[in-house]
Amino acid sequence: MNVNYRLTSNSASEICAQIRQRISIPWLWQHHNLPEAPKPGGRCRSPFYEDNNPDFYISRDGSWFKDHGEPNHKGDVIRFEMLASGCPAREAIGKLRELASLPANARSGPPEYQPSKLRPMTLDFLERGSTGDLKRLAALRGLSLEALETASAAGVLRFATLIDGPPGEERCRAWVITDQTRYVAEARRLDGQPWAHIHDAKSWTLPHGSGGRTRWPLGILEAQNLHAIALVEGMPDFLAAFHWIWAENRSDVAPVAILGAGNSIHPVALPLFRGKRVRIFPHCETKPNKFNGFDAARAWETQLRPIGAIVDCFDCSGLTRSDGQPVSDLNDLCSVSHEQWQNEAGAIMP
Repeated sequence: MNVNYRLTSNSASEICAQIRQRISIPWLWQHHNLPEAPKPGGRCRSPFYEDNNPDFYISRDGSWFKDHGEPNHKGDVIRFEMLASGCPAREAIGKLRELASLPANARSGPPEYQPSKLRPMTLDFLERGSTGDLKRLAALRGLSLEALETASAAGVLRFATLIDGPPGEERCRAWVITDQTRYVAEARRLDGQPWAHIHDAKSWTLPHGSGGRTRWPLGILEAQNLHAIALVEGMPDFLAAFHWIWAENRSDVAPVAILGAGNSIHPVALPLFRGKRVRIFPHCETKPNKFNGFDAARAWETQLRPIGAIVDCFDCSGLTRSDGQPVSDLNDLCSVSHEQWQNEAGAIMP
């Protein structure tokens, strides 16, 4: 069944295009609290009728569906809304336009980015790194070499030899993440050991930047030409997002990282999230009386929705690593078995 939405104006066509870009079928399924569970890249039972067989297929990127048990049930997110709400196309488009925070005229101006409150750091000591550096990091974090090469080519992964303490103390090879703005940079030791000079912390935010720089979402400028964002917490998950983009062949997704669950998104960067489909990957560890990953996800969602981002959250609780330990973050997810990834996790990227 081919659905003709009967839209003639360029503005209406642009609205439909932006709806398809901003809202995925799995997100809309959950928004309507429909029965069963969506499974991007696989088959599940239809949410629209009593279905004895898992014949309802959703594309891996969540943009289209096809019910092999009901030939008339297929199409894009607009068609899905028509079935979910039992309404005609024009009404479905109106509902989705509101959900996507789109104006009646889709030709609104681009987000205004005014970086005047932040200044770049001087990071001329950073290095591209050798093949040996990349291989050591891949082995340390359980990531693909191809993903790290992509991060290096993007300019967000660098290496350096840093001193762990006052002059004359131990010199350590480190991996560093930053982005094209150079507003913030954070380092970890390549040998996996903590930094002795900062009370055995794993990550070291390099000094001499602007105040509040740790709130800058690393990679957000690099994300401007892509429609989807994997929003993560911390250095390892930032690289893990590159790994999953490589594993799922999702070059339409950009990794973006906040350096710590307690950090809100810097207000200077918020306009750059407008119109993006954002999937948050919180850390699943919960510690008594401490702000945790799910608290951070709720706080970031509260910031992002009013500026027109479409936000959902990936919950990795219940999954296990290959060593039997629970998965607590996106980097841990890289060590699950292929069978568990396909059967339980499904598509990771938004």
